[in-house]
Amino acid sequence: MKKRILLFAVILAVAACSRPSGERGYHRPEGPYIVDAFTCRGVSQDGQPVGVTDYFLRDDDITLWILWDNYTDYHQVNVDWIMPNGSTYFSDSLVIDGDGVVVTYFTLHTDPFIPTGEWEAAIWLDGAFERSILFFIDEQK
Repeated sequence: MKKRILLFAVILAVAACSRPSGERGYHRPEGPYIVDAFTCRGVSQDGQPVGVTDYFLRDDDITLWILWDNYTDYHQVNVDWIMPNGSTYFSDSLVIDGDGVVVTYFTLHTDPFIPTGEWEAAIWLDGAFERSILFFIDEQK
C-alpha cells in the first residue's frame, strides 16, 4: 500500500512539473484609462481623428487624439511634447469631466524651424504617467 501511495505521489509531482506555468488574472481599473491614443493631422467636427499618421513635416499641425473609458468626475490630462534631444518643447493641460467614454485631443502647432527627428508625446492623468506616443518630424520637401 505504501508503495502505491509513493508511486502516486511521484506521478503527481512529475505531472505538476511538466505542466506549463503561467499567470492569469483580471483587473478592472478604478479610474479612467486609455483605450487608444495616436497622432493625426486633425480632428473632425464630431471628434473623430483625421489623417492618422506618425510622420509629419515641419509646419504641419500635429494632433494627439486620446480615447478614454471609465472616465468619471473631473480629471486633469497633461501632455508633454518632448523634442528629439529629450527636453520638453511645450506642455499643455486640460481639465474636463465625463461619464464613460471621453475623447480628448491636443494640437502642437509647428513652424519651419522646429527640430526634426523622433518626438514623444507623454500623456499624464492627474499627475500619473499613462503612455507615450512616438512620432517623427521631417524637413520640408
